[in-house]
Amino acid sequence: MDNRALVYLAENRILETERLLLRPMTMDDLLDYHEYTSDGELLKYDYPEHQSIEESRESLVLYNLSAPLGRYGIELKSEGKLIGNISLRIDTEQETAEIGYTVNANYHRKGYATEAALALKELAQNMPRIKIFLAHTTKPNLASQGLLEKIGMTLMWEKAGLSLRGEPTIRLRYESKLKNDEKEESGTKRFQFLK
Repeated sequence: MDNRALVYLAENRILETERLLLRPMTMDDLLDYHEYTSDGELLKYDYPEHQSIEESRESLVLYNLSAPLGRYGIELKSEGKLIGNISLRIDTEQETAEIGYTVNANYHRKGYATEAALALKELAQNMPRIKIFLAHTTKPNLASQGLLEKIGMTLMWEKAGLSLRGEPTIRLRYESKLKNDEKEESGTKRFQFLK
């Protein structure tokens, strides 16, 4: 198995854009994390909202702290506040990098999710042996579809299935082919995030 993409991900644990710091989450993020993971309207197309701070604490540890590689908190630099989270799951056998994200509803329509998604797309673009950047969403989630199209992804298929809440839905798969053929054997970065 070729693990160069995972090593590259490990070497890029903190990413900085113009307005955001994408960084590993910590227990200090719990209150900000709970603010958006307990929002049923925000999560209606995703996982069930958390009913208590204890449930958010367990989720923060289970899904972010226990296996942090590829998982980033989205911190708004101007406020020092966690406004969401974004992940990049690597499958070296399929040569794919899959993005997933959630952003606090109070910070929607300001371009933050797009900015964070573009940073991870650029990161994936520079990973050895990753050829496809992909995402899944649901047909009713027009905002997510718009974001994925805005960052240059194309709808590949629609399938009937179940949401993470176990409800019937139409699942959508978006993809973008990456141009990171084996030019980067040395593992050096061809990009630089704003500092």
